[in-house]
Amino acid sequence: MSSFRKDDEPENRSAGPISEREKMHLECIGSFNAYTQEGESYTIDIFTHFANVHDRERVRVEPSRIVLTTKDGRAVDRVAQGEYRLQDSHEISFSTDDPNAP
Repeated sequence: MSSFRKDDEPENRSAGPISEREKMHLECIGSFNAYTQEGESYTIDIFTHFANVHDRERVRVEPSRIVLTTKDGRAVDRVAQGEYRLQDSHEISFSTDDPNAP
């Protein structure tokens, strides 16, 4: 009988040779301020997923997706360049004139 318990199992156990955590990286690459029509300010953080990309010559990591969130963790949808809205409250929209905003 084995003395191994489920509690002893590592948190990041992989089903295959490379774990999901090793394949995908999430990193904050910047932020910008956006404002509602009422003048309320939101700081929007820009996160990107970095994924391993393989080709015959080398393995490299490239950005694969942009994720926008408020400082308190609420998800943000990009409507157009400089126009955004909260995913969970579509009635709350905001905009920015920051040229570096996605």
